[in-house]
Amino acid sequence: MMAVYFFDRDPTHFCHILNYLRDSRMVPQLNPSNRNELLAEARFYGVQELVRELESQAMPVVARGRSIKATKRRRRRY
Repeated sequence: MMAVYFFDRDPTHFCHILNYLRDSRMVPQLNPSNRNELLAEARFYGVQELVRELESQAMPVVARGRSIKATKRRRRRY
């Protein structure tokens, strides 16, 4: 007997999920809103490698344990 699955999900980002599963092709740069939507879909489908990559894109760049904004503010003080 063959199993059939039906996912009632928005197909907007599914092409990115499929492309990643096919050849580990990363999604082009997305705005934060679309990246968060794709991250939610990757979590739903259990594509942990894609989840990690998307989460790493969302991480702020850190300089010596401080964010860039905090570092810039600190340098402006004399």
